[in-house]
Amino acid sequence: MLLTSTASMASSATEQEIAHLLHYVANTSCLYDRNGKHHEGAKARSHIERKYRYFADQIESTEDFIRLAASKSTVSGKPYRVICDDNTFDSEDWFTAELIRFRQQQTIEENL
Repeated sequence: MLLTSTASMASSATEQEIAHLLHYVANTSCLYDRNGKHHEGAKARSHIERKYRYFADQIESTEDFIRLAASKSTVSGKPYRVICDDNTFDSEDWFTAELIRFRQQQTIEENL
């Protein structure tokens, strides 16, 4: 599907992490703020996937994915924001925190 075709140059671990982050944003109850407009998770995922396809040849790591596809507008240069309850985060920080949590969980599961 999408990950196989767009991330063919990325490692399988990177593909798994990106798939997790796309699932994470699609299923969040938080709002995704792009250039002042708020979007629910599924719409945010769709937008990020389009950017992922566009930047696929430049994405070699999950951090590249976050930086290029999920952190700021390529048109305005403004950072994307994530609004969760009364807290607002830069999208890059929000995704990076989840990536760290996911990697820690993967390490724990591998060591069981």
